[in-house]
Amino acid sequence: TDTDPVENAPPIVAFTTVALGSFRGIVADLLWLRTIALQDKGQYFEMVQLASWITKLQPRFTGATAYLAWNMAYNISVTFSSAEDRWRWVKRGIELIRDEALNYNPADPILYKELGWIYQHKMGNIMDDANIYYKNQMATELMDAFGAPEPDWDFLASMPDNEEQFKKRFDEKSPVWKAIKDSGVGSLEALEKSFRENRRLPEKFTEKLKDASDLKNVEGYLRKRFLKARYKLDAAKIVQINNKYGKLDWRLPEAHAIYWATLGLEHQQSSEPDINCERMISQSLAEA
Repeated sequence: TDTDPVENAPPIVAFTTVALGSFRGIVADLLWLRTIALQDKGQYFEMVQLASWITKLQPRFTGATAYLAWNMAYNISVTFSSAEDRWRWVKRGIELIRDEALNYNPADPILYKELGWIYQHKMGNIMDDANIYYKNQMATELMDAFGAPEPDWDFLASMPDNEEQFKKRFDEKSPVWKAIKDSGVGSLEALEKSFRENRRLPEKFTEKLKDASDLKNVEGYLRKRFLKARYKLDAAKIVQINNKYGKLDWRLPEAHAIYWATLGLEHQQSSEPDINCERMISQSLAEA
């Protein structure tokens, strides 16, 4: 087992890689056997946690993560008759790659390609009887995150990326800080936490901050960071894609397939473009 330090690893991953050393490969094997046994018995729910543990124990084994995600999105999902249950497993497959594996392997083109494939084929195609339900759920969830049918991506891209940049945009004399204090929110961190929970600015804060331009900018900053944290959507990258291919509807799975395939091409290690990612982009453009 590769025992090199893993970059971007959370504490639990750093701990297991150091504490277990090469023995973590044996633990991972036991978890794989447990996963296979549960699937054979049709006992699926423990498999989400097992997949997460396997990913943490073998963070660089991206082929394993890709398989686990595909297994949940394809094999396990179709064993359920309910569209709602199927959607839950498709989402778990997406989250395993997007929210976990890519944190440990941000430059691995295989993961971007596999993630884009779930969006293009599983959700965008009509092979699954529940595909319309997937599309509706995705669109509804994204519109809630966008705060509208579609955000102004150019505006979001122009917003600060972090608190340091935010403080440069709004200095200590800005009424934004007074509104945070007077509304009882307390801090920018607390304001962001409230926004992520409710997808909108606290009413007490908006009452204190009268300037419409400041309100728009604060909300834009928080929404940009929420979309990056929750869905790993980079507003600046989306602007580039829209400028290259034409304005896409980002409620559609095809747009997200194009997004992840584009990142896959950017992270490829070969001098030759990945034909799979290029096909994914062209096919998704046609479908979109």
